[in-house]
Amino acid sequence: MLANFERTGKLTVWTSTQNPMRQREYLAGTLGIPQSSIGIRKPYVGGGFGGKHGNVNQEFCASFLSLKTGRPVKIVLTREEVFAATRGRHPIIIHLKTGMTVEGTITARESLVYLDTGAFSSDSKHMLGRMGNHLTSLYRTPAVRTRGCLVYTNKPTCGAQRGFGGQQMRYADELQIDLLARDLGLDPLDVRLRNAVESGDVTPHGYRITSCGFKECLETVAAASGYREKRGKLPRGKGIAVACGGYICGLRVPIESAAMVRIDLDGSVVLSTGSADIGQGSNSMLCQIVAEELGVTFDRIRIMTGDTDLTPPDGGTFSSRVTIQAGNAVLRAAAEVKRQLLQAIGEQRDIPTDVLDVVDNQIVLRDTKRPLVSLEKAVKQCPPLLGTGYYLNRDDVVQMDVNTGAGNLSPAYSFGAQIAEVEVDESTGKIKVEKITAAFDCGFAINPQGVEGQIEGSISQGLGQAVSEIVLRDRRGATLNPSFLTYKVPMVTEVPKITPMIVETIEPEGPFGAKGVGEGMLLPVPPAIVNAVYDATGKFVNSIPLRLDKVYLPA
Repeated sequence: MLANFERTGKLTVWTSTQNPMRQREYLAGTLGIPQSSIGIRKPYVGGGFGGKHGNVNQEFCASFLSLKTGRPVKIVLTREEVFAATRGRHPIIIHLKTGMTVEGTITARESLVYLDTGAFSSDSKHMLGRMGNHLTSLYRTPAVRTRGCLVYTNKPTCGAQRGFGGQQMRYADELQIDLLARDLGLDPLDVRLRNAVESGDVTPHGYRITSCGFKECLETVAAASGYREKRGKLPRGKGIAVACGGYICGLRVPIESAAMVRIDLDGSVVLSTGSADIGQGSNSMLCQIVAEELGVTFDRIRIMTGDTDLTPPDGGTFSSRVTIQAGNAVLRAAAEVKRQLLQAIGEQRDIPTDVLDVVDNQIVLRDTKRPLVSLEKAVKQCPPLLGTGYYLNRDDVVQMDVNTGAGNLSPAYSFGAQIAEVEVDESTGKIKVEKITAAFDCGFAINPQGVEGQIEGSISQGLGQAVSEIVLRDRRGATLNPSFLTYKVPMVTEVPKITPMIVETIEPEGPFGAKGVGEGMLLPVPPAIVNAVYDATGKFVNSIPLRLDKVYLPA
């Protein structure tokens, strides 16, 4: 990150952040200067996954030193410093109990969580509450009790990491569902279908499910993978298993989302949004919303983002919120500028506005699609065209009660399922994940190729969590493996064959019926692989990563 305090009193910070607006707020409060005197610039640097959300120490240090010296200050972390100074996922111990009838119906759940937060609390109190939410988010649960204990240790501080609170609880939950099904002589997939939430359900913690393709996802992956034909019939050393996931699609935050859309004199369209594209493809998706709503071709649209001096407020990129919250703001801004355009043209030609439309950069008659005037000529006959839009969550979307975990946390919820197929060499403990079949309910897929890319990326990331990635610390809390030579991230040659499938529903709160995808598809990966290893070997492993010594079976 680079900070530059100028003589005019303006502090400009270039930093790879998920949340430019929130970062400006944090810096202003800490440094004691107005937010209007701070400009955050987010360059096109991808990869956040939670680690670039919130108050990052190096941004404060660079800004403070620049204020004191009046000179630009740049801080670049080495890879070793990244491991020590940035916030990774919380190590967690979960004690989980589940009551289930002999038919496979869940009757009650109880969890006790011990969360290692490191030296400071960061977002850990919210993490505990969120884990309780995730315990009851996929399967109908008549009664539940969740408890948690936050533990300070002499380690680097932990914080938000993709699937905040959901990754660890989903792992424990999906493993236990499989164990119970096997003990009862039931198919684990059928148990999940029996208990799956549906549209209209309200979970014990208060989630209101407005759209849900969860069961369709399960049935889709079962059919595509040949699960029912393979289950119980594979030779020893080969296994197949299912796991599920899902996630929220935004939160109620102090800053939600606003957007501006203007049409320039040459007929080009400029979208201005404070949302941060960190590699997930949100810029493309937001431009597609403008193109569809405004009736212009995609090549006509430019996007301005990642600059607090030039863009309207936005809550940031986290909790899979951009599609619904920023997307709705953009949709409304595009609709407003379209209304202004058609009203001006209608008044000039004495034509009712409701018979006009914009199609492929042309003003046309809505019924016949007969062109009247090109967009380029039309805007020269109009006053300045600038539309604004904003999105605020519905009144029933509330902040979570951190003491109980209760609350309808999000305007929408996404769902998905995966089937993992593995081969295990029991003489060495080596695991080869051969294939993962995945289906996800993202509402209406605005960008199907982008959705498939999110599914594939989430599975690749989850593979590392399942089989290789772990940060090792000594008794003093120092990192023992601070490099990609010793912290093993899967290479492309190790990624299995992935079959991504989209199950479309229509989310009433989403733009064109869309909702989020990225985080929810990460959650099932580790439990699906671990359940498949159990199916292949009969050896149950309740912790990850699946190192060789955990899977190895001596002769």
